[in-house]
Amino acid sequence: MLSLWITLGWIVTVLGTSWVRSADVLIPSAASGTAVLVAGLGVGMLGAKLLTRPLARLFDDAPATHHADLVGKVCVVRTGTVTLDSGQAEVIDEEGAVILINVRRSPHEPEGIDDGLFARHSKVVVFDYDESDQVFLVVPVALPPDIAVLEA
Repeated sequence: MLSLWITLGWIVTVLGTSWVRSADVLIPSAASGTAVLVAGLGVGMLGAKLLTRPLARLFDDAPATHHADLVGKVCVVRTGTVTLDSGQAEVIDEEGAVILINVRRSPHEPEGIDDGLFARHSKVVVFDYDESDQVFLVVPVALPPDIAVLEA
């Protein structure tokens, strides 16, 4: 909208300035320049508002993806590895958009999980969102059969 406002205002000021200079009216240049500037700003603003209002419906904001919507999604690790302190992964939401999220390993994961399961290009599953640290907690897609998972 701002670029349209500037463009329309510029057109009005250029045309207004050339009209005032070609007219045989004895108006001081400061007054005519100020009048043309005010007209350019006003017409530009009004024109931009009138021209963009019908287009506003076409550019409605898309609904935001909520953190809970990503829990249970499979994602791909994009950093070198995922640790307790750092990591990022790529996940695809319902609309097909690719989202880069901050992920961490859970401090409560079972002993003996190979760090290679959290390496770059590995697939992990988002199982929770940590509100305090604002990160998603992940586990590998498939755990090795010798890892015992405690039932809650």
